[in-house]
Amino acid sequence: MISSADLRKKKKRRPKLAPRYALKEDKKDDKAENRVLNLQQAELVREVFTVCGTKHFNGVARMTSGVRTDVQFQLWEKLKYEGFFHVEWLLVKDVPNYVFTSVKMSNTPTKKSITSCRDCEEVLFEEANEFLSIFTEFDSRSSAWDDFEHYDQLQEQIERKRGLTLSKDADKTDLETFIVPLQQEEAAIRAPL
Repeated sequence: MISSADLRKKKKRRPKLAPRYALKEDKKDDKAENRVLNLQQAELVREVFTVCGTKHFNGVARMTSGVRTDVQFQLWEKLKYEGFFHVEWLLVKDVPNYVFTSVKMSNTPTKKSITSCRDCEEVLFEEANEFLSIFTEFDSRSSAWDDFEHYDQLQEQIERKRGLTLSKDADKTDLETFIVPLQQEEAAIRAPL
């Protein structure tokens, strides 16, 4: 977890500019679902997560791998999403939208609030820093980690429904276990240009 003082120090150093995106999820249990971002420096990409309808932001993560467009992750509630990449969670807590209404996105014609941004919309450097300052300083008493028992049960239901049975000693935290290749024709159609 980054302290507010550490964040202020990092702001002054102004690191290499890295893309930052707001990612919106349809369901709370699809928190790790990510849209395909064709970026060469994946380790620099920062993502801000929120779940549609929850009226709060859930966390900040960074990409730790490139995007694989030739596979599909089998544990999403809906199998309509293709592509896969790994993330590392940097900050995880529930912070209500109302505390971010002052963060205006200067890259939009109407200077809308970050709480109204669309899925995968880029968040500019200054707005991202303002968001992170507020997110870091907010005293939250809940986070996605509080619901892990619930998420584990949902994962087991999806595994049973899709016939994804693993041996008893299998590591269910190894997400590679749940990746399947797309048909070659599908992968070619969906490959970024």
